[in-house]
Amino acid sequence: MNNIINLKNVSYEINNKTIINNITLNIDKNGLLIFFGENGAGKSTLLKLISGILKPTSGEIIISNEYIKENNRIGFVFQKTIFLNRTVKENLYHALYCSMNGLDKNKYNKLIENELKKVNMIHLLNQQAKVISIGEQQIISMIRSIIIEPKILLCDEPTSNLDENHKKIIENIILDISKKIKVIMITQDIQQGNRLGTDKITIKNGKLLN
Repeated sequence: MNNIINLKNVSYEINNKTIINNITLNIDKNGLLIFFGENGAGKSTLLKLISGILKPTSGEIIISNEYIKENNRIGFVFQKTIFLNRTVKENLYHALYCSMNGLDKNKYNKLIENELKKVNMIHLLNQQAKVISIGEQQIISMIRSIIIEPKILLCDEPTSNLDENHKKIIENIILDISKKIKVIMITQDIQQGNRLGTDKITIKNGKLLN
């Protein structure tokens, strides 16, 4: 089986309102999958179900042939998902410590420095996150998610409201990492989605249209 994610008749309701409606979907290993859809379509809820943040009202979600659980290594990039009162280094160290606590401090530091060098941001290592730009914060958020070596990376509009330079950096990170793992990305920017991926699904009213 080449699928890494399997959703079987997944529904999610809150306050008697159906947000996700009986979705069945098999997702291949590796590559980039784009979710399109308007606000309120259910895209973010579906990502949270896949990540395990939310539990389905009915149906099942299987990751790598296992029912979803906390130790399924899944990276999740929201908008603004870093600790603003910590330094860039502390943000990345926290991600490593929580998921890869078998490494020693020197290995943590080397990983952090290598990732920052890749995006020419090593000079921000000891800066507090609150004083760097919004685009830089989002890049750090992306690095936080990939530095833990996830099997799956879920990105909820990771380039929303960013300038073209930072948007391009994040797009390049996504394209690069999608060669090694599965990346699922939400965007409302149809041009961006068409430019980045050939595997695309539109969600409307909690259902898959294609």
